[in-house]
Amino acid sequence: MQTSLKTLLKSQLEGHAKLHLHGQPPQAHVVSSGRHENSASDAFRINDKLVVYTASCGAMARGEIQSLKRDGIVVLVTTSSGLAFHVEVGGSDKERSLTRVSSGAIVRDLEKAIRRASKRSSARGSKSVLQILRVPSMHVSAVWVHHPKKSIADVFVPYTANFATLRPGRTYKLQRIQFLLKKEAIRMILRWYNRYEKSHIQSNA
Repeated sequence: MQTSLKTLLKSQLEGHAKLHLHGQPPQAHVVSSGRHENSASDAFRINDKLVVYTASCGAMARGEIQSLKRDGIVVLVTTSSGLAFHVEVGGSDKERSLTRVSSGAIVRDLEKAIRRASKRSSARGSKSVLQILRVPSMHVSAVWVHHPKKSIADVFVPYTANFATLRPGRTYKLQRIQFLLKKEAIRMILRWYNRYEKSHIQSNA
């Protein structure tokens, strides 16, 4: 997987870097975080890579984080000039593509969320994995410290503004975030239903 990701970044990220740098991009050589190579000075460096899992509004209305769909990965990449990118990669393992490339605040917010989540992960001591929970209908994206053998210990750190009253940068335990997401999901569904009923009555009037 790592080799194909490097190839993808090499072939598709160079143009984005050029636009942001208003000039020539760095040589499209890619190294992974933690590796030291002589050519790293002209490289795209992969700092973090997190798998994304998405949930629908309907799934969240049931009150538990389940029935999730694996939906690509998010990669934090830094260029030799120090420019950082938030890169979303979609598609199947055989055919990946860059679906969105961003820089600026979202990079900084995700980096902060990862640092905060990593501290909680190491403090727990048990084996865990960092991934991303996303609820598109609520604009929720959160770094998720997942404990495969003890999910009740999972914690979440949102890093985007959202409709679910989740504060970016704050740490939420599993039960609390499930409650808040369920509350917002039910509110949204009821609002959609009321709008449908209203439009249906008006069309039959």
